[in-house]
Amino acid sequence: MNFWLKRFSKKSGYLLVLFLLVIANCSLLLADTTVVGNYTLIFNGVSYEIEESTSTWCYTLLWNGTPSQLSHLVIQLGECAQVLSAFPENIRVGLDGSTEIFGIKWDTTIPANIPTQFCFTLNGLYVIEPILFAAKAGSDNNISNIAGASLACEECQVQITCPPDIMADCSAKLESLDTGVPQVQGNCPPFIISFSDEELAGDCESEKTIQRTWVATDISGMTARCQQLISFQDTTPPTIACASSKIIFHPNPLAFDTPEISDNCDTSPALIIVSTTGSATDCPSESIYIRTWEAIDACGNVSAQCSQTVQYQNRAPVLTLSNDKTVVREETLVVSVLAQDPDGTIPALTVLNLPPNAAFQNNLDGSGSLIFTPDYFQVGVHAGITFIATDGCLADTEIIDLHVFVRHDSVAVNVQSPVNLVIVDPKLDSIGIDFNTILEGSSYDTTQDVNNDGEKDDVVKIPNPYLGIYQVRVVPTDTGQFSAGIRIDGNDQVQLASNVVIPSTDTTFEYQAEVFPTLRGDMNSDTKINLIDIIFLVNYIFKSGPASNPLALSNLNCDKKGDGTDNINLQDIIYLVNYIFKAGPHPCS
Repeated sequence: MNFWLKRFSKKSGYLLVLFLLVIANCSLLLADTTVVGNYTLIFNGVSYEIEESTSTWCYTLLWNGTPSQLSHLVIQLGECAQVLSAFPENIRVGLDGSTEIFGIKWDTTIPANIPTQFCFTLNGLYVIEPILFAAKAGSDNNISNIAGASLACEECQVQITCPPDIMADCSAKLESLDTGVPQVQGNCPPFIISFSDEELAGDCESEKTIQRTWVATDISGMTARCQQLISFQDTTPPTIACASSKIIFHPNPLAFDTPEISDNCDTSPALIIVSTTGSATDCPSESIYIRTWEAIDACGNVSAQCSQTVQYQNRAPVLTLSNDKTVVREETLVVSVLAQDPDGTIPALTVLNLPPNAAFQNNLDGSGSLIFTPDYFQVGVHAGITFIATDGCLADTEIIDLHVFVRHDSVAVNVQSPVNLVIVDPKLDSIGIDFNTILEGSSYDTTQDVNNDGEKDDVVKIPNPYLGIYQVRVVPTDTGQFSAGIRIDGNDQVQLASNVVIPSTDTTFEYQAEVFPTLRGDMNSDTKINLIDIIFLVNYIFKSGPASNPLALSNLNCDKKGDGTDNINLQDIIYLVNYIFKAGPHPCS
């Protein structure tokens, strides 16, 4: 009888065995214990060695009894078994009369508490199965079961042991799993190994179990079967990601962004709204809303929760004023006001710090007008006039200054190349060759030849200037020389610079010019320059009379003292007399 033991690697559902694999020195966990009399006989395992056509079986025994020796032992064999050799050698093979066991019998002594090994070699290979074992000490004996060579002699036998069951994630592919291979034993090789799979539904849509049936068939057609379970389970919850917080402006409808969800097995997990909460703010049109979601897959796995915050927000009105901010006394200035609310409400308009003789006309539709007619004595700058447009929650504010002149004259600044100009007004708005925030009719002209030298000059004109200091910056575009002047209509031009050398284009030149409410020479600010102004100036210089307002109106030739203040003296009286009665030059600008 032959015994064959083979391990197979899984290649497909059907395997054909083409070669023999023998296993040597395999230790089986089949140790047993028996009692003889009042003492214990311990089997420290059984081992066997498979060769080409023989098999050797060894048993190690440990006896702890007295008398100190066992007299003999019997190990059951099949009646057709042929014992080729044994150790110890004094054996008999046959039926033991005292135990009625057919097998191999040793009539020998076994000392106590010393492991003793008994081995025998059989002709042929055998399948392992339970057999009988008998031990005797004096008049005491006992029979027990141990593992040993099978007792059958002629029919074919085959055994198959499946690989362990497998638990895999539902996202895994069956063909990518290492499902293991079965172990086959038999005495009629070669063996054909095959398997078939049956899919069993799981507890939910994403789960299933593959019931794999392995079949081993020997050369005689005898088969053995075992089943392996390959389970695909869904224990991973979906992932969920909410959008970041956002703002929605009134009156647009409230809307949340749908979270992004994914799952390792479920292609369409359910999105569940857990809660939606809202809380009001101090503004009636504003609220804060928070919506919380979670996702559940087909197997009931629940994701972590995520939330999105939406601020339902109001927007402030936008306030726009017309550009008119300057006026001549006793004339009327109208500043148009328009407020628009992106949220559709009609803003309420308010004006603070109105000067005398000014009123605000509210049309109650988001528009209105500031109407200002300054009297004779309101010449100057009226600062801090504040316009407010509100929707009840948010507001837009603009603060302006109103400039009242005795007369309105334009300002012109010219410069001869190779330079450009930048003019900054008292409000810090500015104009240059390629920009203009002053507006209100101001211009930058490069087409005029002011000094008639055949070259085009740069001329900046501001038709409605503000009261105060204007900064004049000269920016060279090349080396050479430049000249610059400033003129207010009704006055003569003042030379700011004459034939100034430009050492490099990295150098800039700064000048200042002040705009007054009226012209120099108009001492009493009545818009006229005549004999009355001469008398006014004489009284101021020689009789400690009142000064002009501002004092610079009396400095007709624009000369300065050493400390930079206006130098007003007899020369200014002569200058004014020549201008009025002898067609002399205009007062300087």
